[in-house]
Amino acid sequence: WLFSYILVCVTGFSDTVTVTQKPPILFKSPGINSDTLHCEHDDNTHFNIFWYRQDKKGGFPLIGYSTGKDNVNLEQEFKDSKFKMTRPETRKSTLQILNLVYGDTAVYFCASSVSQ
Repeated sequence: WLFSYILVCVTGFSDTVTVTQKPPILFKSPGINSDTLHCEHDDNTHFNIFWYRQDKKGGFPLIGYSTGKDNVNLEQEFKDSKFKMTRPETRKSTLQILNLVYGDTAVYFCASSVSQ
C-alpha cells in the first residue's frame, strides 16, 4: 500500500502585517522522518507568534506560542516530542513535525500579534 498525505500552510495578511509561511504546501509519504514549516512576519512590534493546526475533524487547537526570541511554549497535548517549535528571531519561527504519519494531515498556520 502506498499512502501519501498533505501538510498545508496558509499565508495570511492583515491591514498592516504580512505573515508568510514556507513551503505553502507539503506532500509527504509515510516514513519521512520530519519536516519543518517556516513562518515570518514583517512587523518588529509583533512580539507574539502562534502556531495552529486545523485537522479534518474541524478542530482548531493551538500547538504553541512564543512571546519573544528564544521563548517557546508548547501546549500540553503537543509536548510529546512530536512537535518542536523555535523562535530564532523576533519576526521568524519554525515548527518541526517529527515522525510523520497519516494522522498529521492538517492545515498548519501561524499568526502574529502585538499582545496575546
